[in-house]
Amino acid sequence: MADKTLSSWRALPLWLKMWFALGTLKLQPSRELIARIELWLHVCSYPLLVFGLVNEPALAGGVIMLTHAYVCTLLKWQGDKYAVWPAAPSAAGA
Repeated sequence: MADKTLSSWRALPLWLKMWFALGTLKLQPSRELIARIELWLHVCSYPLLVFGLVNEPALAGGVIMLTHAYVCTLLKWQGDKYAVWPAAPSAAGA
């Protein structure tokens, strides 16, 4: 399974590899990492959006964070589409 994932990763175009690397600052991120980043961006952006009703810079920050959260959603979708996620460690050895 790891060889299949690695060959899928190597077959990706350079722009798509850069898309994953810039999104998470890792060369081959895991799906779980991107899901955690997406969750935290959503959780942290909503208070900023509410605070943005009285403070314009907070609104801008909340919109930027929320936009990045949806970019992470797109990144997960592309990772699923191209099957680039590394195989999860098996629980058989535990």
